[in-house]
Amino acid sequence: MIQLIEAGRTYKVYGLKGALWIYIAKKFQAFVKKNKVIFFNVEGNPVPFFIEKISVDDNWLVQLKDVENPETAALLTNQSIYVDQSRMKMDPGKMDEEMDDEESWIGFTLFDKTSGHSGIINAIEEFPQQLMAVVSFKDKEHYILLREEWIQHVDANSKTIHMELPEGMFDL
Repeated sequence: MIQLIEAGRTYKVYGLKGALWIYIAKKFQAFVKKNKVIFFNVEGNPVPFFIEKISVDDNWLVQLKDVENPETAALLTNQSIYVDQSRMKMDPGKMDEEMDDEESWIGFTLFDKTSGHSGIINAIEEFPQQLMAVVSFKDKEHYILLREEWIQHVDANSKTIHMELPEGMFDL
């Protein structure tokens, strides 16, 4: 029996063949790469879409089978992406321990090694092709780009994230 779980989101169409820019949470990336199938909720029903081609950099660009033009792809933009959890061979408890889902970082304290500043993460905002943490520091909200290469350590027990940000990120 299919058990869908939200794994990511689509953003915008790319190119004349209707490729899509998407975000997949880290804990689901290996599963999606291996199985090459994602689900969309179409008129209240789960519909599988098979991935023909994946280009992975900081973001994912996918070409879905049977989506051959920008008009068809546009119908799938700004929607949640689901995977079949029943086919995953991962312990749900272990998934939570890994803390790969950035949405769970709300309320964590972000420490920047470069500036020595820290602040509380109030929200995680999804922008096309990037995730941003909304951090309170000195009575201001700062948008901090969540790039893997800047994150040094995430500690779920102490609810802290240690990052090494470029100079001046808290000055903007």
